[in-house]
Amino acid sequence: TMYPHLDGVLSLDLTTVLILNQLANSEQYGSVYLVNLFSNIKTPENLKHIKEPYDEHTDIHLMKAISESDTVILAYGVYAKRPVVVERVEQVMEMLKPHKKKVKRLINPATNE
Repeated sequence: TMYPHLDGVLSLDLTTVLILNQLANSEQYGSVYLVNLFSNIKTPENLKHIKEPYDEHTDIHLMKAISESDTVILAYGVYAKRPVVVERVEQVMEMLKPHKKKVKRLINPATNE
């Protein structure tokens, strides 16, 4: 997912809801890791303007979840066309290369994005 929420589990973003709905319709998943591509937040006001939106700890948690998972679903919602997101997704896709057989992408079938 894109960014962590400051309110914890009180609300879910659309991408997370879509992932959970898809998994709820399948009996093959026993647990789910949701790891944000961008994990550093300070306040809601500067969320979109953080100079370093992720760090090495983000990638450590991401790779730990990937190594412990049978299936990886890459989902980044409506932000996919933002340059910072495109760059980050490319970095993550590079990290996922050794695991490419278990990688899936959540896309909008209407736009193929």
